[in-house]
Amino acid sequence: MLGYLQHEMIGQHISLIAFESTLDDINKNILDILSGERLQHELKTRTKEGEILITSVTETSLKMPDGTVGIMSIVEDITERKQSEELLKKKSEELTEQYKKLSLLNINLQSNLKLLNQTNEELASAKTTQEKMVNDLKIAKEKAEESDKLKSAFLANMSHEIRTPLNAIIGFSDLICEKQLHDASIQGYREIIKTSGDRLLQIINDIIDLSKLEAGSLKLNLVPTNLAHLADNAFKAHVRTENALKKKHIIEMNLIIDEDVKELQIKTDPIRVQQILDNFITNALKYTKQGNIDIHLSRQFIKGVNSIVFQVKDTGIGIPAEKQNIIFVRFRQVEEEGYHQGAGLGLSISKGLTDLLGGSIWFRSAPGIGSTFSFSIPIVDAQVENSQYNLKNNKKDISKWSIFIAEDDPDSSILLKAILSPEQSKLSFAYDGLELLRLLEKETPDLILLDLNMPGMSGYECLERIKKSGIPTKVIVQSAYAMAEERNRCMELGCDAFVVKPLTKKELFDAIEQISSGIK
Repeated sequence: MLGYLQHEMIGQHISLIAFESTLDDINKNILDILSGERLQHELKTRTKEGEILITSVTETSLKMPDGTVGIMSIVEDITERKQSEELLKKKSEELTEQYKKLSLLNINLQSNLKLLNQTNEELASAKTTQEKMVNDLKIAKEKAEESDKLKSAFLANMSHEIRTPLNAIIGFSDLICEKQLHDASIQGYREIIKTSGDRLLQIINDIIDLSKLEAGSLKLNLVPTNLAHLADNAFKAHVRTENALKKKHIIEMNLIIDEDVKELQIKTDPIRVQQILDNFITNALKYTKQGNIDIHLSRQFIKGVNSIVFQVKDTGIGIPAEKQNIIFVRFRQVEEEGYHQGAGLGLSISKGLTDLLGGSIWFRSAPGIGSTFSFSIPIVDAQVENSQYNLKNNKKDISKWSIFIAEDDPDSSILLKAILSPEQSKLSFAYDGLELLRLLEKETPDLILLDLNMPGMSGYECLERIKKSGIPTKVIVQSAYAMAEERNRCMELGCDAFVVKPLTKKELFDAIEQISSGIK
């Protein structure tokens, strides 16, 4: 809206876009927001090109997972609306002047009848214009109120979605620290913490994916993929979840795969395809209280393109006709009154991913009967053997490895130690980049686990020095920076694998398996 790129605004003072005369009010607003108030106000801003915009700003405080408090702002350009209001005011003043003239003309009614008739015609025309402007203003006001309502609902819903898993994570973490707890209770609490963490991570991933899709920066990883195997794995995972929730006697889930699809391998991005399918199945389970959920894979021509079609059919509540036009709109949900779990991003992301994969997405639904959501993936033949893309099932034996771990966060170091200690590897820890380089002067390890954000010397600089020195050690970067730019930069600097925090034991060992060729 303002014409700046992200890096041009990060770290800049607010005076970059705001006028000096408003700075005192801005500072006061910041204090009010941090004290817990939710503010909505107008602000005159300046674009990169010097254009003056009038914006409507809605601001609220947001507590982050690390305990810090920030400010979330939603900014809307209302310049046109303000200009319309000024124009209406001007027209109203003109009409007032017209009425004054009319009063003077009425004093001499008989002698100026012709002039009066002409004036009446002008007045009628002006009135029509005024009515049209009033009607246009009413429509603009209704749209603005609807927009504000949606923003408020989204902020409240997002706050709930983030705070709910955080409440479980923090609360049960405190309980686990109490010494009098039984082992059975601790195990149950751990499972709740993991589930809540996964839910919080999904929200963050959805927001990142949506940002990448809107910026056009999301990249696909196209590899030969058997979509029947992918669907079977997704189906089994959801069945296990439903059984754990004791819904197996209420909802029957079925997977149907046509014969001409079972052994078919195509070139696509399996992670993104599974993400779309998981969104469909999750929504079906969310809105189906009883009955069936059928997942069907078939081969069809969609818009003239030979494709594999995924279809998820449920016997849920269905979608009213008046709500069907918002299904793929971000932040919108069928039930927008009150709280409903989810941020309203899943189907919007699914549509963006399907478009990116070259497919199509559609649905049919009727209230009280159920919904059928479908998406297609074009068939692109893959001429590469599966074995080139599948990791070995057996975990790599790293018992004789020497592993250096460069990580400044104590909790992350403890986690990596807990994962790797059972493997009986020799572990050495460095808490900043300089300490890692000192360790490398004494010994060449088999593997380095390198964090990016470290004091003294960053992981980027460490990686560059390690590769320039000719040390043959494999390097796995493990970082909370999840954007493609960071991954690409690390790969260009010579890292052998990149894993994103929060990482799991499986993800770490998959990365080790990936880079272990040549390490005994």
